[in-house]
Amino acid sequence: LGRIEDLKDAISFYREALTLRPPGHPNRSKSLNTLGITLKTRFDQLGQIEDLEDAISIQREALTLCPPGRPNGSSSLINLGNSLRTRFDQLGQIEDLEDSISFHREALTLCPPGHPNRSYSLSNLGNALRTQFHQSGRIENLEDAISSHREALTLYPPGHLNRSSSLNNLGNALRARFRQLRHMDDLDELFTLYVQATDLTSSPWYQLRVALNWVTTSRHYHHRSLLSAYIVSFRLLDRCFISRPTVQLQHNFLAGAKIPKSLASDASSAAIDAGELTVAVELLEQGRAILWSKIEGYRHPLDQLRQVNSELADHVENLSRQLEHLVLSANSGSMDSGGPVLPASLDAQLRTHRILSEDWEKAVDRVRQVEGFHNFLQAVPFATLQTAAAGGPVILVNISKYRSDAIIIRTEDPPVLVTLPDVHPEDLNQLIEQLEFARDVSLHTNSSKEFIPILRKIWNDVVSPVVSCLTKLGIQEKSCIWWCPTSELCALPLHAAGPYRANEKNLPDIYISSYIPTLSSLIRARSNPIPQAVAPKLVVVGQPGEDLPSIQEEIGIIQQLGDSVDIITGARANRKTVLRVLQHHSWAHFACHGHLGDKDKPFLASFQLHGGSRLTLLDLMGARLPNAELAFLAACHSVASDLITPNETIHLAAALQFCGFRSVVGTLWEMNDEDGPNLSKEFYRHMFRNGGKKADFRDSAEALSLAIREMRKNGVPLYRWIMFVHIGA
Repeated sequence: LGRIEDLKDAISFYREALTLRPPGHPNRSKSLNTLGITLKTRFDQLGQIEDLEDAISIQREALTLCPPGRPNGSSSLINLGNSLRTRFDQLGQIEDLEDSISFHREALTLCPPGHPNRSYSLSNLGNALRTQFHQSGRIENLEDAISSHREALTLYPPGHLNRSSSLNNLGNALRARFRQLRHMDDLDELFTLYVQATDLTSSPWYQLRVALNWVTTSRHYHHRSLLSAYIVSFRLLDRCFISRPTVQLQHNFLAGAKIPKSLASDASSAAIDAGELTVAVELLEQGRAILWSKIEGYRHPLDQLRQVNSELADHVENLSRQLEHLVLSANSGSMDSGGPVLPASLDAQLRTHRILSEDWEKAVDRVRQVEGFHNFLQAVPFATLQTAAAGGPVILVNISKYRSDAIIIRTEDPPVLVTLPDVHPEDLNQLIEQLEFARDVSLHTNSSKEFIPILRKIWNDVVSPVVSCLTKLGIQEKSCIWWCPTSELCALPLHAAGPYRANEKNLPDIYISSYIPTLSSLIRARSNPIPQAVAPKLVVVGQPGEDLPSIQEEIGIIQQLGDSVDIITGARANRKTVLRVLQHHSWAHFACHGHLGDKDKPFLASFQLHGGSRLTLLDLMGARLPNAELAFLAACHSVASDLITPNETIHLAAALQFCGFRSVVGTLWEMNDEDGPNLSKEFYRHMFRNGGKKADFRDSAEALSLAIREMRKNGVPLYRWIMFVHIGA
């Protein structure tokens, strides 16, 4: 799980244990070794050199307690050798490296053929010798390292848990030799080893690191296996969640582990380089919104399977519900501000999640054996993803340090590539900073001029090339288009881009823009629409107050729509009541404060209800709303992206879409209180223009566009209307 507090506790316990084994105690060396290993582990995590110094000092003492030639003394020698090699990597003192190799060679003499530690000793000696080669440049050091790793590998037969790391060690040495001698046999064997090392029973996290090395190496040498390396990385990333029982811990892993945040975008860029546009789309879909997709798998419809094998369908449904309940639990030790969970409780969560996950995977494998279900919960093919463009073109905008492109998807034609040579991640990060500055300025000056250069930059570099291509493809003005941005672009207002000069059109004047987190989310939003025999039932959740004086007016405007409107305010507007009422209403309007989650806890984003209580993003994720269609979020920050993991699209609007709402109107940042009534009036005027019975959530993007157009006509400053966005169908 990577919880530093666990390491801290372990060190504390091991220090206490050491006090119970004073000098002269027969087991003192064991306690010293264990404490030394744990201190080095903390150094590996935090990089505090004092932890490494303490580890070396303690391991030296442990070694003095092992008589020369003592068989189990090899462990003390290996541990000290590893710590000294690490200190050499940090400080460059050649004596540390020489001592490290000396200790590893001595350890090997204590591990003759047949000794259980021989393979481990060979591996560590090989790693130290490879380090010596990098320091000295002497090829004989590297040849000795390769020989050690080859012998170690023979001692780890197929199926052994350490075979993957042994394959990787040999691969690292072969890669170093290829760089030196350029023998193609070494490079070919290296990629064979990567394939083998990532297709074994081992730690998913270790295998993922190997796969990422495979990605880096194949990128560097332009190897044909690059796309395979990315696909394997996605598979192993999914496996890593087995040891992380809650969605918050899974997010912590994505945010904190050494996983490139641009992994999906980089994979897609590799496919584009290879001329495989459909594969680029598939990889982007597979590698983004991973947390949402994982939980979506627990809600996959089982009606067709139930017709063929009801017992298996019930089994999958039961496991899925248990897993979803556990994954969405706030009791993770880092989710709830009420304090950390007891270790015993977290241990129980881990065990339960691992057992359920393994049972679920076995059940899914059984489903795939059923005729007609071999693609059950597999990566979605392009032919299916393409159906997302049934209502209009979808534009994937892929941002990578390797290249940036837009891919235009239509229902029946091949995808179209629009290269974006002027778009770079570092430039977009600067734009995000400028946008934050512009927002701060506008709040104090009521001026929008700081936004203009930002919107022009987005127009020139991203949107204008796409609009030109759409025009050539015959996409008529005023048509609806769907944007699916990636990486840093998720935090920028694509929908409002334009030249902002006299007699020139901006994007809102040309097309009606919506956003989607993934293609699959749009397909789900359009699937099986509920026949509308009567006017949709609309619930308004409002919290009027001194700081939001216009909410009462906003509620009054919506109340005039008819008898199908329910108003939830005051004490009724509590978490339990709101979640219950949402079950029975197809449309929902939130008029209240919206709050961002903490930087490292985006699932604590929330709507503020009565008495300061909160309806959190996690609460919404757990809801199942079979009748949901349209949600209007007249609340601040409801579509504000999590900048740590932007490709996960974690915000309130996404949670509402996940729990069932097909279309969502939300805000990118803090909205002006007086805009709520005016925007709502124009929005619902269009939605109910033909009477309640004909009101259709699929008109919501157009309704928002018209309402914003009215705001612009009335002279509302730009910064107040560009914050409103539409998501979904």
